[in-house]
Amino acid sequence: MQGHRRVDVQARKRLFDDIFKIDEVIVAHELNDGAMSVAQRRLVFERGDSAAVLLFNRDGGRPRSGYPARSTARTRADVCCSWPR
Repeated sequence: MQGHRRVDVQARKRLFDDIFKIDEVIVAHELNDGAMSVAQRRLVFERGDSAAVLLFNRDGGRPRSGYPARSTARTRADVCCSWPR
């Protein structure tokens, strides 16, 4: 692996600033031959520090969310955990 390559930040603009932030950054980087690449647009998603609470019903054995069931979309808990159905 070679040493550090040069990165040129040509522009930075905040597109969204609420509970999370989205920045648009235009960058160029040094290529292997020493030339600079063409400018490329990148989006940076910053959510900051977060915390989550999962309420668990001991009788039913299923996680409970504070939101009414309005959607049939699977939740993250459904995808990553094997809760009894």
